[in-house]
Amino acid sequence: MPGNIQKRLRLHQDWTNDIPLKNVWVINFSARTGSGAMLSVGQAVEYYVNLYRPKTFKVDKGLIDRVSDFESGFLLAQAVNMPTESFDVQNKQMQQSGGFVPFQIGGNSISQNSVDITFLETNRDIFSFFIQPWIVAASYKGLIEDGENDIKCNIDIAQFSRTAQRYADKVGESNKRSRGNEILEYGLRKMHTFYDCVPTTLEGDQISYGEMTERDITRVTSFNFEYYQLNTPRGILGGFNDF
Repeated sequence: MPGNIQKRLRLHQDWTNDIPLKNVWVINFSARTGSGAMLSVGQAVEYYVNLYRPKTFKVDKGLIDRVSDFESGFLLAQAVNMPTESFDVQNKQMQQSGGFVPFQIGGNSISQNSVDITFLETNRDIFSFFIQPWIVAASYKGLIEDGENDIKCNIDIAQFSRTAQRYADKVGESNKRSRGNEILEYGLRKMHTFYDCVPTTLEGDQISYGEMTERDITRVTSFNFEYYQLNTPRGILGGFNDF
């Protein structure tokens, strides 16, 4: 029994079994057409808003592209709630079965088709100038695929952790004195890609003269998606699902 601790510690010396850094991640929004810039989605949103709800919204068409970085993704995202996968299980009771326990029946899949993203509010906020009119435009456009004025996008959520390159001598690397110009390396752990996304729900804003908290500068948006795919870096699954 005393050796269990050493065994568990040795288990974590390998990159595949080490504890991940759950707060190192990026999110990226990309249009399904053209270069992937969200400007085209903003233009489609503005088209439908001006057509069906004129003089109501001002759309900042380039807002998402302007506050996005090639390596760091969309910089105003604060948190993501991934969809839950489950299926229904029922206990079936037979009449006059006496002391026999009910037997179980597998039911329907209860897969969610939404991902919740929390955004940080800024002076030119993404809520009033992009997401809210985006929801309104989608309500008129619907989910139909007609190839015109595409308002759907794809969303990549990439999670990073310590790079696997230094795990050959993890103890030595940990004890080595760091240099001032040394850059801490991170490697891709996994990435979820959600396809054909549109926002469906935006939390209503609240303002007051009371004390300001984090809740006052963050709001949650629910995005509907058609399906999602998990991608992994080379080697984590023995060569399968490699980028």
